[in-house]
Amino acid sequence: MDAREIEKLVEAHLWLDLKEAEEDLIMGKKVQIKVPGGSPAEQLSIISAAIWIVEKMREDDSDFRTALIDFQENIRGAHE
Repeated sequence: MDAREIEKLVEAHLWLDLKEAEEDLIMGKKVQIKVPGGSPAEQLSIISAAIWIVEKMREDDSDFRTALIDFQENIRGAHE
């Protein structure tokens, strides 16, 4: 998963748009925004990461980079 792709989504779309895209992917519908990724599963991973990061930025009043680091630490911790 490329952090630049996630950052583009975070910068270009509102949280609600990201949530709608996530729901569309889950339901197998056509996504209304451009989401990078080769497969629907990869797209869902990317959009879910973008949502998590936006929510973290709001929650902690932080910037993208800080929220991205938190996301990566969260993912690493889940795999340990």
